[in-house]
Amino acid sequence: MSAPTFDRQTARPLTADEVRAELAKVDFSNAGDVRRASRWFASRLNGDAGDLLHEAVRKALTSRACRSDVSVEQVLAGIMRSMASTALRSRERRGNQEISLPVEEVIDRLAIGNFVVRTAEEIAEIERVRSVCADALEQLARENPRHAALIEGIGFDLRGRDLATFLGVSTSELATMRKALKRHAARLWPDVQSELDR
Repeated sequence: MSAPTFDRQTARPLTADEVRAELAKVDFSNAGDVRRASRWFASRLNGDAGDLLHEAVRKALTSRACRSDVSVEQVLAGIMRSMASTALRSRERRGNQEISLPVEEVIDRLAIGNFVVRTAEEIAEIERVRSVCADALEQLARENPRHAALIEGIGFDLRGRDLATFLGVSTSELATMRKALKRHAARLWPDVQSELDR
């Protein structure tokens, strides 16, 4: 992806005309980074890459504030990442619908299915550990938006170039982000460890 066009010291929102001018410079060929990113995000959604990219461009021109210290390619990748994340979260929520069964049928299924039934104490401990870990991740995400995006990408099982594409950054920028997140996590770890040891 190309470097930002404007000086970071004078960062400001771009006007619609400036966004159009920057879009004119983007490589929209099939081999370009933007098309590759759109295909990757669309594959996560089983959607159409062209439609996703078209919507990202529309949002960049109308409903999004494009800053002068970020390349338009990064803006488009960020918009597509946001759209994909929102759609995946919505899909997960729809998939987590509760299913109610009569207690007799549950007992029958447990009897023939070799299921492991945990005690109430074990379930409570698992939930306590899950809650401590979720709180730690939430704190990492809340204090830095870049960390939030990185945690989200890792949560989607993304690694390497796929993770960099998801975040709209280069692989070297990704390495820097990962190191910063690890340092932040290391600072939080003593508190997390004490909570886990209770």
